Amino acid sequence: MESRVPLLRVLVLLAAFLFVPSVAAIPWQTYTCAGKTYKGKTIEDIYNNALEMAERARERVYAVRHANFAKFLKPDEPFACMANNIKWLWGTKPHAHLKTLTSADKDALDTVIANYDKAINMLKSGNVVLYCDSEAWDWLETLSFMLGAWTHRVSSTEQYIRLKDAGQMLPIGEERKPICSDNMLGSTSSGHREVTNEAGMVVDRQTVHTIILCLGLHTRQPATLSADYTPAVSSRFGNPDDYGSAAGTLLHEIFHTLGEGYDDKVIHGNFAYRYSNAVSLAQTRQADALYNPDNYRIFAEMSMAHSKTRWGAA
Repeated sequence: MESRVPLLRVLVLLAAFLFVPSVAAIPWQTYTCAGKTYKGKTIEDIYNNALEMAERARERVYAVRHANFAKFLKPDEPFACMANNIKWLWGTKPHAHLKTLTSADKDALDTVIANYDKAINMLKSGNVVLYCDSEAWDWLETLSFMLGAWTHRVSSTEQYIRLKDAGQMLPIGEERKPICSDNMLGSTSSGHREVTNEAGMVVDRQTVHTIILCLGLHTRQPATLSADYTPAVSSRFGNPDDYGSAAGTLLHEIFHTLGEGYDDKVIHGNFAYRYSNAVSLAQTRQADALYNPDNYRIFAEMSMAHSKTRWGAA
């Protein structure tokens, strides 16, 4: 008897490919971003591309999670390629004979979907302050424990944003980590928006997520990735490390704002950045890969590639 794919599953799969991206104005407070461009793209272009990546990635993971019919498809068809790509980034292992996801795999992909949802919500309406370079920041003393901190004086009404992450707030005279460096395209810090009185005492304080894009120091990565591009590789396998972008970096930084646990994980003594480390993390410590920002960045960037692009193991 001929096997038939249920209509609902077909519709779920089609939704992953008939994707209409969101286009929106940046909802966050921004500083040093007015008129800024990077490789011909505005900050709004980069923001919208990050949002499109996240939404497209979420739909592809959802399709694999809820339309388990890889047994009806040839290995190089789009759905099978998506399932294979997900396997490398999040350690899923479909049942060898039925080619269906195990209950543990389904739970893992539910976590991935939920985390993309959180990132999309943060992109659309989160409590984020965005800087497009490090020009606004000065190293200033604070009033407590003779410490210094990177500080941005927002206005003449004595409003400040101070970064308070470990490594940023240090005793005066100690070596401080620069806001931007030549090996960093972006960074995220938890900060305080403070209002002080005439005596310099803080009278109001709010916690804010601060993302700094260091666009002026970089020329290697593209600003955005267009939909359905085909990686220019000599073999059938694409290399995700060839397609990093400023938009992907912004998405990576967004994951850092989602709460405790979304820090950069360490594998083999290095942060789990880039494809080889992300794959190694997923194959050996799946629970950590489910909360590693670069696994989400890599999958989102490669979700912009042609749907039949397959990635090889690192």
